[in-house]
Amino acid sequence: MHTEVLNISKNECTICQVETCLTFNPFVEHLKERIATEKTLKSEFYRYVLERFEHDICIDLDMRPTDAEKYREMLELIYSILTPPIANEKEFHWALSTPVPDKIFFSTEAFYDFHSSHHSNLYALNVSKNEMFSDRQKRFIYNLILERMYGFSSAIKNELLFSYEDPETGLSRYFNIQTDARFVEIELNGELPELSFDTIEPYLHSHTSLELIEKVIPLNIFKFKGFSIITLTDVTLTHALENIRTELVNHSANEEEQYAHIISSLKSLAESPGIEFGLMPFLTINNEPIFDNDECSRSILLKAAKDFNLAEETFDAIIDDYNQNPRPIFFNSITNEKIGKFPFCRF
Repeated sequence: MHTEVLNISKNECTICQVETCLTFNPFVEHLKERIATEKTLKSEFYRYVLERFEHDICIDLDMRPTDAEKYREMLELIYSILTPPIANEKEFHWALSTPVPDKIFFSTEAFYDFHSSHHSNLYALNVSKNEMFSDRQKRFIYNLILERMYGFSSAIKNELLFSYEDPETGLSRYFNIQTDARFVEIELNGELPELSFDTIEPYLHSHTSLELIEKVIPLNIFKFKGFSIITLTDVTLTHALENIRTELVNHSANEEEQYAHIISSLKSLAESPGIEFGLMPFLTINNEPIFDNDECSRSILLKAAKDFNLAEETFDAIIDDYNQNPRPIFFNSITNEKIGKFPFCRF
């Protein structure tokens, strides 16, 4: 586990727009609730951790991220409770940050290595290119205030989809970065402004009215106390499949670009730039396959059949067999028996 401070904001010079306090108190309160309700042996572990926090440190401590090493043992206890027992820190991307995500002060080896290696090359996909880190941070703050103080829940979750190009393969990979704020408490200093649903409705649906909500709810009356949990999940498989679906139904896009995007997504799925792919539309008339030269020009299988003068009947039989029983076919070695059954193997 690492206690070095990692700045989430890349090279942007920002300050948090709301007062914050990095403290363990919300987590301790959570432990007390779990001890009161837990009926299994876990309660003994929770009780042990609670005693350590109550006797070894000041719970209401206003900790600085740079002090994390002083509390390493406590932070490791938090990690033990909040993560699966079989999680391997060398593979599990998990970290603790300030209440409003700005600085990470405790992270697994996997998260630390990923941040150190790829952070400058990550590109957010589900935010506008012109949106600064400070804007995303402010949206996080207002989302939490609206949920905790007013009971308004936004349909947009506290997560970001990032992409980066793997330097080893040259392929795009996609990661979902999610922030868990369950151990963040909001302290109100003053009177809570009145807020109607009609006023907040545009923000809840589209997040386009940030300036409007700033005028209605000033941030100087709130204080965020506790810490946030950040997890990073590889969603390359899901996103690559979604990319392929999007290209297949997009009839207005450039065909060459569509083809390139689909092939790139297929290579990302295979996790190898060395695997070649070919696409062939499956067109039929009266249940008979039709192979148009232009539409099928990118098919590796059809090109090989033509280059080696494979009989049309044989090729049609192969296609018909696949049509009756679509499935992937793998060959680790080529034998005469396999060539007899799948003539294209001789290519």
